Order: sequence, then C-alpha cells, then structure tokens
Amino acid sequence: MNHRKIRISFAIVVFCSLALLVLYVFAHQEPVSENSISKEAISKEATSNPELEETEVPLTSYSRIEPFSSDGMAAVEKDGLWGFIGTGGTLEILPQYTKVTGFTNGYAIVHTQDGTQIIDTYGNEILDKPFIGEIFNNDNYYAAVKNGQYQIVDINAGKINAPAFDRISPFGQNLFVVKVNEKYGLVDMNGKEICPVEYDEIASNSYRKDALWGILGDHGEIISDPFSDSPFEFVNGVSSFLDQNHLFGYVTKAGILKIPSKFNEARFFNEDRAVVSVNNDFFLIDRDGQKIGDTFEYIGFESENRYPAVSKTNHLWGFIDNEGAWLIEPQYAAAIEPFELGLAVIQDTEGISSIIDTGGNALFSKKSFIRKITYSDVDIREPFTLSDRAFFIVQDDKKIDLVCIKDNKVLYEIEAIDALQILKDEKTIVFSRDHRNYYYDLEGQTKFEFTQFDEVSPHISNHRLAVKSDGKWGFINTDSGELVIECIYRSVEDFINGYATVRLDNQYDNVNAIDTEGHLIIK
Repeated sequence: MNHRKIRISFAIVVFCSLALLVLYVFAHQEPVSENSISKEAISKEATSNPELEETEVPLTSYSRIEPFSSDGMAAVEKDGLWGFIGTGGTLEILPQYTKVTGFTNGYAIVHTQDGTQIIDTYGNEILDKPFIGEIFNNDNYYAAVKNGQYQIVDINAGKINAPAFDRISPFGQNLFVVKVNEKYGLVDMNGKEICPVEYDEIASNSYRKDALWGILGDHGEIISDPFSDSPFEFVNGVSSFLDQNHLFGYVTKAGILKIPSKFNEARFFNEDRAVVSVNNDFFLIDRDGQKIGDTFEYIGFESENRYPAVSKTNHLWGFIDNEGAWLIEPQYAAAIEPFELGLAVIQDTEGISSIIDTGGNALFSKKSFIRKITYSDVDIREPFTLSDRAFFIVQDDKKIDLVCIKDNKVLYEIEAIDALQILKDEKTIVFSRDHRNYYYDLEGQTKFEFTQFDEVSPHISNHRLAVKSDGKWGFINTDSGELVIECIYRSVEDFINGYATVRLDNQYDNVNAIDTEGHLIIK
C-alpha cells in the first residue's frame, strides 16, 4: 500500500513539473514580427529545402526587388541570391537562386549551381532534375536549349523530352513544328514524330514541298498532296487557294475542291458570302461559287452585314448588303471607317467628314479627319466601345476633339484637347488642354482637374494613377485628384494588390516597392 502511494505521488510531481514547463515556454515565446516570414508562409505545401522552414528574413534586408508579375510575385535579391515575395510583402520563397525570371502563369525559371529548374509559386521544383543549359518560356510552352539544340519541356510530367531539334514552335494542341537540317515536321509533346521532318515549311494547316503547298489536318495528318502556290487559311471550313496559273479557287479543310480556280482575287467566306474579283470587277459569291447581286469597281471588307463599295457608274462610295444591293447609295468620296455599333465614318466630295447611322443620316460632321477610338488611345488592346455608346476622334492640326455618340445622338463633344487617354476599367477620360489635366467620367461630367503633368499613365490600379513631372513619376488619388505620392521616381510599375515597383534612378539595382501611401518596403 505504501509503495502504491509513493508511485502515485511521484506521478503527480512529474505531471505538475511538465505543466509548469509548458506554461513557461509559452509565456516566453517570441512574437512573430510583421516584417518576417513564418514557417507556414515559407512552406505552404512543401519547399524543396527543409532547412528554409526555420529561417526568418526581414523585408528590409533585400538589396534589390524586381517588378511584380501578374501572379502577384516579385523577385528579390539578398547577398547575391534571389527569392520571391508576394504582393503583401511576405517572403514566399527564400533567396537561394543565382538567377531567376518572373512568374508567368504560375511558373518561374530559376538557376542554381546545379543547373536550371522550373518552380511553382510555392517553390516546388517541377522538373525531375535540374537541366544543364537554358530554359525559356514562349507562347505558353517551355523549351530547353543546350548547344543550339532545342528540347520540349513537359510541365505536367515534370521532364524534358528527347530528341533535340534545331528549332521548335507550337502548332496546335500538344503538337510542335520542329526543324532539323533545314527541313520541317511535326512532333507531339513527347517528341514522337507525327508528320515526317521532310518539308520546306509548315504553317497553320499547311505544308510546303517543292514550292507548292498541301493541306495539313488539325492533328498533323497529311490531307492532300501539294497543289497551291499559297498557304491555306481556313475560315468556316473553307480556304482559297492559288493555282499555277495565278487564279484563285476554294477548297474545304478535308481537301475537297469547292469552287474551281477562276478568280483574280478571292477573300475568305464570311458565313455564306465571299468577295471575289475577275478582270478588276468585284462581286459577291455564295458557297457554290454563284455570283450574287451587282458588279462593283471595288468592295471593301464586311462589317455588321454591310460592305463599303465603289459604284462603277459614278465611282463614289456607298454601302451594300449581303445580296449585293445598295443599302446607302454611292455618294461619298471615301468610306473611312466601317460600321460598328451601327455607326460608320465617311467623307463627302466637299472634304467634310461625317459619322453616319445605318440609314446614311449624318449625326456629326466636321471638315476634319474623323476616326474611331483605337487601342492606342485606351488601356486595352482593342477598339474602344461600350455596349450603348461609341467614341470618335476628330483630328485637326495639333488639337483633337472627342465625340461620344449614344442612341444615334451626340452625347457630348470635348473640344481642343492636346492629349487624350481613356481608362476603360475605371470608366474615366483623362485629357489635357492648355496646360491643365482634366479627369471626366464617361458621361462627360468633370470629376476633377489637376496640375499639368508631362505624362499620364494609361492604367489605373488600386485608385492610383501614375503621373510624370520634370522627368520623374509619382501617383495621384483617382478619387480626389490629389498628388499622394510625390514625383520622385525614375520609373514606376502599376499597383498590384496594394504594391508597386519603383526605380529611384537609372541604376539597375536601385529598385524598390511602395504601398499606396508611398511607404518603401526596403528601407
């Protein structure tokens, strides 16, 4: 009985001692700094180097930072090695690489003493082993290069496939055009030959041998022997071809002759119509090659089921329909812009340009050059239109006007503009006039005006717009127009999730990142 009491007492003492030890450790544990990386942030799933999980690196210790990528990652350098931070300033991948590229679609190319590797945003290595040579990313595929020879990189399988080629380029889904000794063929992702490497050239659905082109299928199969003097461009399953007598005909994607060669010019079929010419006479044909409607001196390209055309009678421009009949009688000296959102731009015989509707009614006229807004005027790579309005530039000498039309009426006109940019994402117009900058909404209402800057960025992000003054960049608040970050930087990038990369001067290594208030990440 006494021995049992002794054992119970000893167990109680041990338990209490362990409990006190745990409380002591917890009470004296160091808090994690906001400017340091946690074990969870380093690993996320698993890092390639377990030793990195116990390391904390302050954000202010980097010697260089590169611009943030669309993946929200920026390369940073510390002691000659590179890693990556996220847009929140958190160190995501510790500096361990001698050279890196920025992330694209979730992957980055990195270099170590062992070779070249591909990693994901967690730092996981994709390839089964480092490659001794270079790896590059082009058009969403990866290729490995060594001694001038190219190999296909299979990201999903995590390996570099043999054999090697003089050149590679994408052909279609998991197919590649390869070049060996000045000849071309097709291989799959594994390097397996799909189309023999024996042709002089391969283009989209076309291959060339002995100066003539044949048809290739979508999967690299040979559809026809070479017979055309020009490559094929299939639209809606049909392409024109050029015979050895320099006459055009039409053939299907299956290699079946659709319309015999008899045209001097032949454009692609738009639904059931194509524009062709014979002896300088232009007309429309159907898919059987039958002539539709009248003959014209010239027919332009179709837009919104209307073709600009020149009459053989008075040599003036008008617009025809899919049946080759006049929708708007020939009366113009030029058709400047085709129909879009029911609006076109023409010029009359007196040199006056007009924006017209589908009935030929002039909505706005001026003896100046008028054109649609294009991608060079806005922050997107496409013509600028909204579903209910269209924008036009009226250009005269060094000044321009902006005209907005809605419901076939001029909504507003902004005159005598020195420079213009339209920021579609923020639905905002930024323009300068007489040394002042103005900030309008797309209804034409003034939001604010601000001090003249030398240049204004075409992009807004995180309610910040980059502006340039005396050769240096800063940022204004797009809600108020206030300059919130002084113009002190040689160059700046757009804000991504609250951070932007800035360059202090022309020195390559003098790069930093700021938040939306202008605070530097690297002190």
